[in-house]
Amino acid sequence: MLGIALVLWSGCTMKRTNLTDTAVDQYPGPEETLDYWDVLETQSITTNNDALHGLILFVDGDDGLLETYPERVTRARELGWMSSTGEAPPAQDSATVGLIAVAGCHILDIQGGLSMTLWGKTPRYCLRELVHISVLPGIGEHEALSGAEFIAYIDALEQRQRVDAAWKRKLSPDTQAQEPFTEPTAPSHAAAEPEPAVESESIPLQGTPDKAGAAPTPAQLESAPDTTNQEGNT
Repeated sequence: MLGIALVLWSGCTMKRTNLTDTAVDQYPGPEETLDYWDVLETQSITTNNDALHGLILFVDGDDGLLETYPERVTRARELGWMSSTGEAPPAQDSATVGLIAVAGCHILDIQGGLSMTLWGKTPRYCLRELVHISVLPGIGEHEALSGAEFIAYIDALEQRQRVDAAWKRKLSPDTQAQEPFTEPTAPSHAAAEPEPAVESESIPLQGTPDKAGAAPTPAQLESAPDTTNQEGNT
């Protein structure tokens, strides 16, 4: 009974959503690329046929577009995205995140860690690497992406390519030779120190207080004219 239950459970989990008359079915040609992306954005899922068409368009450009799904599968196997043996997944079934993650790791030339070195670019390890660098969200390898999510994934791959290319240019020996390190120098004009303030002595007028409300000094009183006799004579 347990064996039957496991078989039934695996059969249910392997069943994929099927979608017909998708974006690539309507607009497969190189002159219809914009229409393909517009229709794909409205789809609830991205099929295997849609995913391979979009990934090949991203890698090879308009000139590398292929007309049929078997041709796209052959090209995907040449690029290492799919196993060279066994049957290809049905064209109209929803593409697994694992499949597009393997393609993404090949496109970005991600080498991965020890697990990927030992076991190769499997869907599980490729998904982990792309989640680690924020190209894909943390979802299961058997899940599917909508058309809009797949387009966002392509945009993330392109953005990551720009970042990697910028770092390679930065770290290349040619770039470092063109930009030699220079020792920072001190400013040519040092800030002038403020001159100390010079206190000016105020000389009070005779007969007037040197400060408001202050009494005259003895020297001021001696120098002041004697007006007592004058007042008495008058």
